Amino acid sequence: MRMHTMPWLMQVIPTVTGLRASVSQIFWRGSVMSGKRVEQIDIIKGICMFVVVLGHSLPDSTQIIKGSAVFYLAKAIHSSILPLFFLISGFVATKCLDEVSIDDKISSIKKRSLRMLVPYFVWGALFIPLRIIFAGYTRFTYDFSEIYSLFLGNNPCGQLWFLYVLFLFSTIAVLFATRKNIKFFVPISLMVALVSYFVPLKYNGISWSNSLFLFFFYFLGLFLSTYKEKIFSCMKLWMFIVSLAIFVFMLWVISWVFYDGYGYSLCRIVISFAGIYMAFYIADALYRCFNEAKLVSFIKEIGRYSMDIYILHSPIGVVLRILLISILGLGRAWFSLVYVILGVFGSYLISRFIIRKIPVLKLLLLGMSTEKKASVSEK
Repeated sequence: MRMHTMPWLMQVIPTVTGLRASVSQIFWRGSVMSGKRVEQIDIIKGICMFVVVLGHSLPDSTQIIKGSAVFYLAKAIHSSILPLFFLISGFVATKCLDEVSIDDKISSIKKRSLRMLVPYFVWGALFIPLRIIFAGYTRFTYDFSEIYSLFLGNNPCGQLWFLYVLFLFSTIAVLFATRKNIKFFVPISLMVALVSYFVPLKYNGISWSNSLFLFFFYFLGLFLSTYKEKIFSCMKLWMFIVSLAIFVFMLWVISWVFYDGYGYSLCRIVISFAGIYMAFYIADALYRCFNEAKLVSFIKEIGRYSMDIYILHSPIGVVLRILLISILGLGRAWFSLVYVILGVFGSYLISRFIIRKIPVLKLLLLGMSTEKKASVSEK
């Protein structure tokens, strides 16, 4: 009888050992990098794409019942996802810290203007007639008297304000930030974030107050990029649990206590830090324990196409909103489900197999050079 059980035991022991090794990697951490590319960042960007599309699928705050599950979901996403976006954008822009000569700085700004401003203006121009034609199916139309605001960050394709602001931040970094002085940008940008609430400038869809608040997180990400070999060694399970507790508590605070005003602005900094740490921890845990899994590999692939997906998911959302809600009369839940699937997967497939294969579309719709692989990945 004992001899018959041995083959079974020999199969189980390696499995249990592997499981113990995976669990131990969550509790005990070292610094794991894959060459120069930090694959955990790709995982974060991939997860963020699903979260941001979900956030854009939710109804406006005026249409959400306070205290409902959707209310808390929207609060959680909108209070922390943008700071994480800008921090990651700064993290992957570390190369600009080494661009010292005037020629290098000019070249870098040209690349960034191509990647960010070309799709910003092209999609803006495409959306103007769409806003007019489909005015009967949407809450938004377009007023030609406001066309000047396109140059101030107010894009008819609303989500693309991100590209405009990101270009401004990255240009400041290219012109003034170096490895020696980046540590001084962090406290300066934090001071900007703390007073950003009092900035009144706002043009329709873009709030300069909110943009200045995010200024801090971009330069914090740029600063952290100088420690990319060490950053993930700080991922501890107990710190993740503490961050989760802080996140939940601050979510309650901004929902019922400081849901507006300067108190909300201060609380948003705290909840953003908690959300950022949680995102880094989860990405690191997935990388260490399940890096070879197909799901994690696909998330990393989505992360590598994150800028493309961010640009393309908005027009897909407009089509789905008109078709599913205005014409077919389906509920918001169905719209959100379909939008998350097609907004992420559809954008990825369209970018990879269509737009990137056609040079003129690759240039105009994605802002990617047709001569060589674009070297700037800001998202």
